[in-house]
Amino acid sequence: MASLFPPPCPTLPDLQTLLVKGSVHASAPVHFSLSYVLQHDVEKAVVLSPSRAQFTVALKDYRDGWITEHGGDGRTNKAASKVDIL
Repeated sequence: MASLFPPPCPTLPDLQTLLVKGSVHASAPVHFSLSYVLQHDVEKAVVLSPSRAQFTVALKDYRDGWITEHGGDGRTNKAASKVDIL
């Protein structure tokens, strides 16, 4: 199931859409979209952000260890290629 955190972690119930409002760590949308794509083998996932530039800066500043360690893995890379951030 999909999650807002890197594995191993609690998962969300099965769903097709999710709106997260409020404060979450900067990499939460990345973890959610990657885990969702990996679990459901969908063609495309879309993450909407009010400001792509601010989201990118926040993500770099957060320095998520899991993304740094696993971002270049083939499975993670394939999932990331199916995610659009707008």
